Parts: sequence; structure tokens; C-alpha cells
Amino acid sequence: MIRRLFVANRGEIALRIIRTARRLGMTTILGSSEADRESLPALAADEVAIVGPAASAESYLSIDRMVAAARQAKADAIHPGYGFLSENAAFARAVAEAGIVFVGPDPATLEAMGDKLNARRIAAEAGLPVVPGGEAADAEAARVRAGETGYPLTRDTYTVGRHRNNDIVVSDPKVSSFHARFDRTLEGFVLVDLRSRNGSFVNGKRVDAVVLQNGDEVRLGTARLRYKMD
Repeated sequence: MIRRLFVANRGEIALRIIRTARRLGMTTILGSSEADRESLPALAADEVAIVGPAASAESYLSIDRMVAAARQAKADAIHPGYGFLSENAAFARAVAEAGIVFVGPDPATLEAMGDKLNARRIAAEAGLPVVPGGEAADAEAARVRAGETGYPLTRDTYTVGRHRNNDIVVSDPKVSSFHARFDRTLEGFVLVDLRSRNGSFVNGKRVDAVVLQNGDEVRLGTARLRYKMD
């Protein structure tokens, strides 16, 4: 049973977690930066643990500092909220190794969903419909993949949380020039077909699927599937 919940986030999401935990009878500890020590979530929490300075890299994104603060506070569990370390498998693993409950998916699931190409493969193997497309490691591979999929296309990074401009790719030269610019900072990208089945252009709207895990059962929106993680 969770009695002391450490909240590793800030702002509106931290406040919502704190309020819900209080209704459930839990003591809440907010992991806060120096800059947020007098924020509304800090005032609402039962306790506040300062994890670092204002810079997120030294506070909300620091695995070592968050875990150390939670251990110092004798927390039973850590809730990461969303953003920051919430999709970080290394953080989930460090929390578990510290003997603390991670409120979220296990590390294996985070690793699977954190790579969009791997997540796409898992969804396809589970029989879920996926949009046509795939990966490309260089400009030539991008042209081949685009030719197989068809235009227009949108491009995206293959790792969660590392979005760039999500340009619309409408012709072969665009694929080549965009990749030359893009590949300096990331290892690859995903090409996704934006056409509907009758060939008309689909308005560009981003859709995020919320993944909820319960043991070996995963829910993607309203779809439910069971899986075995190797």
C-alpha cells in the first residue's frame, strides 16, 4: 500500500496528483526545484524536497537527484507525472532498484514505446492497424521508402520526445534535402503516409495514443491486447 507518494514533476500535473493522492489518504512529497519551492503544488503538498536549481537538467531531469530525494523522504512510490522523466526507462529502473514503486509502466514497456519504430512493430504484430510508412537511415533509403509509400508524407523522429519540425514531404528533392539537414542531430526518421484511401490529402493532425499497462495487458485507446515482452 502506498502511504508516502513522491511527485517528480511541477505545475498543473503535480497539483492534480497531489490533490488526488490526498483524497486517497496518502502523504505527498513534492520533488521541487529551487525556483518552484513556493509554487501552488509546493504549497499544496504535505512536504517539499528540493532536488536542484531552476535548470530542469539539474532538477526535474536528474535521475540521481530525484531518486535520492525520494529515498531521503522515505517515499513508498514515485509518480513522474508526464513529460520530464515520465517516459525514461532508466528512471523507472533506478526507482525500482531503490526499492520504490514507480507509478507507471515497467522499464521494458517504456523502452518498447520510447522507440516509435519498435512501438510500430509491436502494434503491427499485435494486429493493430498502422499508417503506411517506415524508417530510413540515409537520403537514398528515404527516397526508396518514399517511393514505396507514396506522396505526400510527413516526417518525424523515431524517438519519443525528440520532435523537430514534422515537415510535409511532397516530392523527392524535399526528402533528400530535409534528410541532409535532419541527420546531423538524430540517427533517423519516420516517413508516414498522410493520404486517405481514395488518394485525397488528409488534414495534418497529430494523434497521440495513450498507452496504459496493467501486468501483461496493454490498452491503446479503446483497444486491448496481451503481449509477451522478450
